[in-house]
Amino acid sequence: FELVGSVNGATVITYSDPKMIYKWDITYGSTWTDTYMMSDLTNTVSGTYTVSATGNGNLMLVGGPSKTFSNVMQLTSHDMMTWMTATDTIQMHNTAYNYYSSLNRYPLLSVSYNRTSTDDTTTMTNSIYVNYLEAVGVNENHLDEFHALYPNPANDHIVVRLDNPQMDPVSITIQSITGAIVKERNAGSDRNLELSVDVSDLPAGVYIVRASSGRISSARKLIIE
Repeated sequence: FELVGSVNGATVITYSDPKMIYKWDITYGSTWTDTYMMSDLTNTVSGTYTVSATGNGNLMLVGGPSKTFSNVMQLTSHDMMTWMTATDTIQMHNTAYNYYSSLNRYPLLSVSYNRTSTDDTTTMTNSIYVNYLEAVGVNENHLDEFHALYPNPANDHIVVRLDNPQMDPVSITIQSITGAIVKERNAGSDRNLELSVDVSDLPAGVYIVRASSGRISSARKLIIE
């Protein structure tokens, strides 16, 4: 996954040397470093970006009843950037810790620390982001307790059942383990939903079945034999 440009208002800068954000496969202990550069008539940006898989284990998210995720990988990134304008040279250093589960496309938790320096000023900031779809909270913000999937393992079809107390439209997607959507169905908006999905055309392997309703989501692992 490469970053090939940057947009700031009407200013668009294309990288002459793209910035590699991720590369697969990612396993515990893997690391890579990439240099990047972009410029226009008034700005030149260059830097070094390093990512390392620095840990794995359990992650607990709290905010209501706690929820623990197993087999979570910690990815640590360091971004050392120099931004040169017509009048200033700005040094920026970002260190970020992102925590991924194999069942989620986006990190469960992100913690970042930023330092920006010019000739006479240094500014330091930090931020924490929690994946609200996976963080525990009030039950109506999550479909996990109402999401049933069978048979599993499956051969030719699956049935998804869930309770939809808000009676909002619900969609069902089946994703490959890499996050690609291979099937998508509209489950309707009834109070009690049951949907049969033909999976006979999918190759054997591991998939993720996700039920989504607006900003609410639930996921289950599916094995097709």
